[in-house]
Amino acid sequence: MESLHFLSTDVWTLVVSATRGANIISLRYKGRDILRPASESSSDAFRFGSPILLPANRTDGGRFVFEGNEYRLPITHPELGMNMHGLVNRSFFRLESLSNTEISLVLDADESIYPFCFRMKVTYTLRANSVKAEYQISNSSDRSMPYTFGLHTTFADVATFSVPIDMSMERDERKLPTGRLLGLTEREKTFKSHGENTGSISGYYLSSGQIATVNKRVRFRVSASFDRWTLFSPDGCKYLCIEPQAGSVNGLNMNYRNYKLLRAGESHKYFWTITIRR
Repeated sequence: MESLHFLSTDVWTLVVSATRGANIISLRYKGRDILRPASESSSDAFRFGSPILLPANRTDGGRFVFEGNEYRLPITHPELGMNMHGLVNRSFFRLESLSNTEISLVLDADESIYPFCFRMKVTYTLRANSVKAEYQISNSSDRSMPYTFGLHTTFADVATFSVPIDMSMERDERKLPTGRLLGLTEREKTFKSHGENTGSISGYYLSSGQIATVNKRVRFRVSASFDRWTLFSPDGCKYLCIEPQAGSVNGLNMNYRNYKLLRAGESHKYFWTITIRR
């Protein structure tokens, strides 16, 4: 049975599922969907709300080597031969605290979730004209923990957008980064200031800033600890995934500049805020 929690103010309603990795099932402002809501017909768990990705996006072969040791993740997409998005997003988070306007949930992950033990705390807070999400990742193992982290944040009914992207990451036929950086195409250059959600969008990018906008009125600000963006929208769809990332897609199989490192007992914090311009 799904465990749902409800928060509300005069203008905001937020529904969070503890069962589905502390993901947002619904986020509405004055009755209008800001993030794409879940539904019974949702066939893809990553195309609504803001699912947690750890490790972020694709890990080739479901394996990586760190400090001379090989670690394995389950192959979640056999047709591609890789782990996609990790397992945190399908884990149960226990409720730590709840009020009408704030909720905190916690996952104490063992090595069945990721090859290192860690704690993740997620807090959502409703304010007058904004929502804030905070994520704290703590290494509870006795050794250093490499990781990449992202959020598959899926905005509803997107006509126009802007995202502060920099260089594009070249991808191979399985959409894995080759390690080569490319200049933006003419279409991608429009994504920085006046992008239009027409036709398919799919790319990995370095970040040149922390503030994205949707339909000129929704402001999406992320912490500076996110150093990449992924953009995704299938052809003919009204939604757009604007995904902040810390570390690269398949970063665990690249050099140390492409993943993050938590020493034993150390914590890292990330956040995003969604603000409605008046």
